[in-house]
Amino acid sequence: AGHLVGRVSPAEVLELAALLAATETDPSVWRRIASATGELVRLAGPEHDAPIRAAIVELGVPALARFAGIAEPTDNELDVRGVIVAMLGVGGRHAETRARARTVVEQGDADAALTVAAIAVVAATATAEEHAELERRWRTASTPQEELRYLTALVDTDDPALFDRSLQLAVDEVR
Repeated sequence: AGHLVGRVSPAEVLELAALLAATETDPSVWRRIASATGELVRLAGPEHDAPIRAAIVELGVPALARFAGIAEPTDNELDVRGVIVAMLGVGGRHAETRARARTVVEQGDADAALTVAAIAVVAATATAEEHAELERRWRTASTPQEELRYLTALVDTDDPALFDRSLQLAVDEVR
């Protein structure tokens, strides 16, 4: 909010995010870090977002390594890991995270937080085939939560044609 009213610069937001990321373990704080950095990317626009995306990767990769190295993670630690994966894959456009997310979605055997994050990452950059697979999974979901997870993912694409397809589904089929 401070950035939007001109009281805080993007650099100051990123500096605070980096300070928090170094030691933070609370999922709600990580959600705020991810939200703030995602908004900075959005506000910068595609012509000016590269430094922000680089900062996301710079703060996210070491944090993810910290949480990925926990032998028996708690639910909170799993949640944080999921938030960081989504932040790196979507906001940071981190290639390694995106590749890992695709593997997680294909294999389907990860914990719930990582699965949700991986679906978000894949949806954000889905090919037509991947988008069709997300749609197939929406149609064949075995639980309401799974159905909603895939339905929500369908509109999170950055491809205008796939977004149009999702809008058409919303008009014709979504109840």
